[in-house]
Amino acid sequence: MRLTERQAELLRQWDNCDIGMGFHFKDLSVRTEKSRAYIAPIVRELAGLGYLEFKRGCWTDDGEMYGSAYLLTTAGRAALAQGGGE
Repeated sequence: MRLTERQAELLRQWDNCDIGMGFHFKDLSVRTEKSRAYIAPIVRELAGLGYLEFKRGCWTDDGEMYGSAYLLTTAGRAALAQGGGE
């Protein structure tokens, strides 16, 4: 499936992530320098397409709980391997 440029641009934030790793909106806002209002609907679209999965109760690499995040799926990794939907 061909993604919009906004979807592809945001999906590329997960490019260096393993399947099951991800970000919450605050992280994405800092990484992209875009507002949560801009990011949230696009991330939800990507989740609806199966490229990301919403998960509650996520943990940092240091073992600290930080809340909810959108995690990269196998389909998301495949889309990134094909150029991020370009």
